[in-house]
Amino acid sequence: MRIKYFLACSVYLGVFCFSALTARAQTEDFFSEKRLFPNTELLNRMPGDGGAQRELRAFADKYERGLYALSGGQTGRAEQYLLEARKSWPEYYATDFALGLLYENDGRPDLAARYYKSYLKKLTLLTRGHYRISGPLMVSMSRGEIESPSIAREFIRQRLYAYGIDLEDVRPAVTVPAFLLPALIGLLAGALFVILRYFAWPAFRLRYRMKHPPEGFWICPSCGSETPELSTECQVCGRPRKPL
Repeated sequence: MRIKYFLACSVYLGVFCFSALTARAQTEDFFSEKRLFPNTELLNRMPGDGGAQRELRAFADKYERGLYALSGGQTGRAEQYLLEARKSWPEYYATDFALGLLYENDGRPDLAARYYKSYLKKLTLLTRGHYRISGPLMVSMSRGEIESPSIAREFIRQRLYAYGIDLEDVRPAVTVPAFLLPALIGLLAGALFVILRYFAWPAFRLRYRMKHPPEGFWICPSCGSETPELSTECQVCGRPRKPL
């Protein structure tokens, strides 16, 4: 009886240890930058040398440089390359995961959590077919199968839990397209010009003319017309003159 009990305990213990080691290995593989490297052979076989092909190759170059720098522990260079790659192709989900690894290794788990959350959001959109144009290209560039969003979420949830971070409370990192900032500056500059040209400057001129009217005239504050001093109403719009 004791022998059977001992054998049963040994089997259960072996299964438990095997499961724990397997889970640990899966976690280490998941949080490894090695699995993030793209299939560059696809880019080399891509015909033509148009704008889209050049932009895609430029993205892949920055992305790969960032991953190599991350593998070598060069945090600053990795951050620079990966952020540039993210701006050039915001939909590419794996860039956000690489940035999450980078900030986690750099001791910034709160920032890493935001990029992990952004990665999960983009991964979910990809698997649901929201990226109709770029989605097939992302799938083709992946060296293996695209990971399941539910499994990825569980891995990341457990990872962040070790830092005391609840994944549900994390806001994803905001994606700002490269053209947005110059466009926003141009828009604000244009709005400022319109305000100054058509509102502020006319109002300033009218106020100045009202304080310095031609001799023998007064300036109507409504339409800005010159009216003889003896008239009590504006000769253009009929507004009564305010008493001095």
